[in-house]
Amino acid sequence: QTCALPISWELIENLNDMAHDHTWDLWIEASEADDEELREKASEVQQAHFRKLFRELDFDTQFEITEICEKDDDFNDQFDAYHGEE
Repeated sequence: QTCALPISWELIENLNDMAHDHTWDLWIEASEADDEELREKASEVQQAHFRKLFRELDFDTQFEITEICEKDDDFNDQFDAYHGEE
């Protein structure tokens, strides 16, 4: 159990980094335009891509992450921020 936490933190951080890379151009456009609506859209697109990447993980890994969410409030809060609402 204690070994799983760092691996899972790293995994969700990596998924979020990939989702951020996927939406990079939209983030740049929002920043350059100083447009809050575009920032919100970029965030929503990034969260949607995070959810897609999460669903592509094997079942055991998804299950492990949801189990950790139930036991670790900090992890759960971070996962929810990356995942967003569907």
